[in-house]
Amino acid sequence: MQKERVMRRGMFAFDSRKRTYLATTLRGAVDTVFSLLVSKDAEHTAFRERHPDITIELSGNRKRHLDACAAFRWSEVSGQQYIAFLRKDTDRSAIELASSEDLKQWDSHGELPEFSRLPVFTDLPIEKRRRRIGAFVSTGRKHIDLLVGNKDFSDWEEHGTAIEGRASSFDASHLEPLVITPITTGLLLIYSAKDSENHISIGAAILDPADPTSVLWRASTPLWKMPHAWYGSPIAFLGLSFLGKYGTIFLERPGRSIESFPIPKLWETYRLALEQSKKHVYPSKKKSTKKDAIPETGLQLIRFHANPIIEPREHNDWEAMATFNAAALAIDEKVYLLYRAQGYDGHSVLGYAVSEDGITIDERLREPIYDPARVAGTPKSFSPALVRYPYLSGGGTGGCEDPRITRIDDQLYLIYTAFDGIRPPGVALTSIAVEDFLAKRFHWKKPRLISRFGHIQKNWVIFPEKIGGKIAVLHNVTPRIMIELVDELDAETLVIDSCPPRQSDNAHRWDNIVRGAGAPPMRTEHGWLVLYHAMDAHDPNKYKVGAMLLDLDHPEVVLARSPEPILEPEEHYENHGHKWGVVFVCGAVIKDQTLFVYYGASDKTVSVATAPIDRFLSDLKEHRVPQVKTVIMKH
Repeated sequence: MQKERVMRRGMFAFDSRKRTYLATTLRGAVDTVFSLLVSKDAEHTAFRERHPDITIELSGNRKRHLDACAAFRWSEVSGQQYIAFLRKDTDRSAIELASSEDLKQWDSHGELPEFSRLPVFTDLPIEKRRRRIGAFVSTGRKHIDLLVGNKDFSDWEEHGTAIEGRASSFDASHLEPLVITPITTGLLLIYSAKDSENHISIGAAILDPADPTSVLWRASTPLWKMPHAWYGSPIAFLGLSFLGKYGTIFLERPGRSIESFPIPKLWETYRLALEQSKKHVYPSKKKSTKKDAIPETGLQLIRFHANPIIEPREHNDWEAMATFNAAALAIDEKVYLLYRAQGYDGHSVLGYAVSEDGITIDERLREPIYDPARVAGTPKSFSPALVRYPYLSGGGTGGCEDPRITRIDDQLYLIYTAFDGIRPPGVALTSIAVEDFLAKRFHWKKPRLISRFGHIQKNWVIFPEKIGGKIAVLHNVTPRIMIELVDELDAETLVIDSCPPRQSDNAHRWDNIVRGAGAPPMRTEHGWLVLYHAMDAHDPNKYKVGAMLLDLDHPEVVLARSPEPILEPEEHYENHGHKWGVVFVCGAVIKDQTLFVYYGASDKTVSVATAPIDRFLSDLKEHRVPQVKTVIMKH
């Protein structure tokens, strides 16, 4: 069965009735037959055959030979599925159209003589009681134009340019429409493009349904960019799925199996902007040049007025899409940040930045300092069915996600979420000598999985000091604190079993859905300071940050807990990245009597917020958690 899958050739992909379909042929089989496969899960990690032995019917009981067909483009018009494709005959080429009402029977509508390039179609508002169809097609190298025709795909008239290439941008030229589909805010056009160096990218724009030559919104960055290793390789775009938290693009290269990549739904930022402009929820984007105001309570963090402090670098492939969720470590008055970075392939690696004052970035390396190979403790890699890069974890296709770093004696222990793009994410551990780290000799120890393989685990942190002579790993914070005490972290047999988080009966609190620990615990005279992530069922889809104090000797005991979030997504950069409504802490340090909290903003950038540590702890202590004590009765 696996061999059969590898031999499949892709035709087109699309969504219909909340399912994702992939049309394929078998190499070497009858060249008039194709199959429709349906995705078995939301991440499109596997497909099963749904409709086999499909043909495109011609007149006179003839069937279209598919070996002569290429570059399929799917569209939905009036509830019916259409595909336009390039047919190559011996002496000429032509654009042909076929359609289906039930996905089982496909009929050819013949050639579309008005088109020399592949179009995509959509319904337009009814005009003078006539149903009209819009066709979007590339004209020249720098334009996608709109043509309007009748419901029988005839009488096409030019209606102007929908979008054009932008100089010095990823979509400067070679614009080709891939999909047009209606969404709540307009007509979403997905297109491919090339920049001045011939690098292929995928862009998006929202058009006005009443006038599709009017652009309401357009992505300033690509949804996907060709990996550097692919440069010069031809790519066949098969289609897109818009189902799930992230979109998915399907493509194929010569001699390869069908591949897919997650794409961020950047067009959702336009919808959110419209909604928030009506509600007036977000403060102004304008950055203040004045000193940040001191909040009324010491438990409210103060954002740096020039946030974010680390942003993606378009010229570095490995960090071109996102730089977020940074681990933090203070050594010799410097703060070292190890941030999660993603290129447009979705693979996560770690970048390196240094700050002397905890806010200003004084140094940032051009190359990642950590890109894990296969993690020990997991089975050897295998070839997945059909799709090579399914989305499953944290907005990425694999790598090292959400790092936390802890110093114990002369070693630095890096703990992170390990994900291979296929199987459930788990917690991995690696380490490096402090001396090597400071000398920028990034000789990390081979990583290994310390959580149970096959169990989804995230948000583990390591205490910076031993508890009762043992190393302590905090792996769950709800409904109670769960800590594993181990003799050594480097033991090859170390596997920590952790129960999935269960929510306690705290529906009245803001943190009634607790996600997990944030930064590693910080020792203070009042207890271990732990930051954690939580959500409120009454204010869903927003990641917020809370704080708690744990007993120094018995850290399973919670001494105090913040009654409100100490940080929640309010600023523009915390709501208009790749995932709106997210502030996610992986690192924090206490330096110069100040608490510095480093957080990922909207899964795109790194920001920082601070608080005077003495006042913060003083206010936190006022919200003590009642303790149950044993009373001994004497007679």
